[in-house]
Amino acid sequence: MTNEFIESWLRLVKDEPGRQIEVDDTHPLRLFYGSDQGGRPLFFVVSEAKPGLVTLSDAVVVDRGVRKIDGRWTLSLTLRDRRFVDAFMRLGDDLVDSSRLGRNESHALQLLARAVEQWKELFKYGAGQRLSLSAIRGLFGELWFGFYRIASWVPPSLVVRAWSGPFGSPQDFNLPSRESYEVKTIHADSTHVRISSAEQLDISFGSLELAVVTITEVESSEPTAASLPVLVRQIEAMLTDNIGGVDELRARIRSLGVDVDDSYYDDYWFRVDECSVYRVDGSFPSIRRSALDATIDNVHYDIALYGIRDYRSSSWQSGGPTQQ
Repeated sequence: MTNEFIESWLRLVKDEPGRQIEVDDTHPLRLFYGSDQGGRPLFFVVSEAKPGLVTLSDAVVVDRGVRKIDGRWTLSLTLRDRRFVDAFMRLGDDLVDSSRLGRNESHALQLLARAVEQWKELFKYGAGQRLSLSAIRGLFGELWFGFYRIASWVPPSLVVRAWSGPFGSPQDFNLPSRESYEVKTIHADSTHVRISSAEQLDISFGSLELAVVTITEVESSEPTAASLPVLVRQIEAMLTDNIGGVDELRARIRSLGVDVDDSYYDDYWFRVDECSVYRVDGSFPSIRRSALDATIDNVHYDIALYGIRDYRSSSWQSGGPTQQ
């Protein structure tokens, strides 16, 4: 799915309150989006099998029931707090994409429930919790790749909207052009990258590339060093002509439980040394959800970098964001 889905949903809520339409007839699930009679954004699934009862937060009403018209089950998510329209619709967008990989209705329902749980965990990661050094490195590498590599050929404001990792997407960046990128951050002496799910290097349409960013912890006095707050300020400077983009960037960072104004993050400085991008095609060595039995879950594995050299499509060395 792309931003067209969200734009269509927004128009539907505004112009035709109370109406819902089906996502598409190629999806393994019957998924609908629109609004209820009160104009509240609504997303729901209709299935033969009984869906698991999920929960999110007080901002979202979850209902499960059986339709009198055909005896099929329904699972609906209704947004009751309009302050979270953007996040709710991105949740719906991610649920469509995540469950599209299902081999059948039952498997797709499992993927949808798993995606909801990931979002729930995301929002439970409350303010006041601080990221570990490893997590800071990961976020730094993700942002650096998005706004110092992808933004070299697409507008930064589009990169913000494409940054779907904070909303539970298997890949970190999903462009409207159906190009997706998964970003991994490693140390200079690393020989492997860790893949944290079977969905991460599995994509049913478009293209997927794996970006491996090599980062070194350094002193703040280094000319090319940047901390996470410094990097975020640099990105915000790229978005000065798009105030909404700045707000959207901050919202995504906050959804990760990160307060970039917390002085805690001023203590960690990094230098980007290298970035290699690998094409993930049908022969790329990976574990794919689409090839696994539905009963296999929580897949984690390592890929040896030497084994994917032939898939490298581009490489960048030295430099990086400069301290400001």
